[in-house]
Amino acid sequence: MRNKSIILVSTIALSALLFSCNNSSTEIKDKLGNSIDKSVVVANQKGSVDSSINYCFYLPDSYDGKSILPVIYFLDPHANGKLPASKYAEIVNKYNYILIASNTIKNGMSSQQASKIFTNLISETKNRFQIDEKRMFVAGFSGGQK
Repeated sequence: MRNKSIILVSTIALSALLFSCNNSSTEIKDKLGNSIDKSVVVANQKGSVDSSINYCFYLPDSYDGKSILPVIYFLDPHANGKLPASKYAEIVNKYNYILIASNTIKNGMSSQQASKIFTNLISETKNRFQIDEKRMFVAGFSGGQK
């Protein structure tokens, strides 16, 4: 009888452990149904509609895939979105902002080309993440004078 009790208790403990590890309610998905990571810089994301768009993103700990959060779009003069995403991850996490950093827009592009890419980047990310459209900001590094 004692062996059956030990087996039963072990089975219940193992089942509880497996259930807690496989609980899909903690998995975060974007609006497109893709699993996404938060609290890490996710690099080299291609646009789903415009394949010329490439960006990095950082989602704060508070991102749950349901609540809308403000966003900062960051432009780097060398189209290195990973640099500002990594540099500002801690602060956007602290203040619960999404950070999107372009790997496409860079110095030397025509304003028409940069504007088109930026407009498509905004559209892409609004369709993917829960973004507060009343709190969308743009920041960037200076590329220097030519």
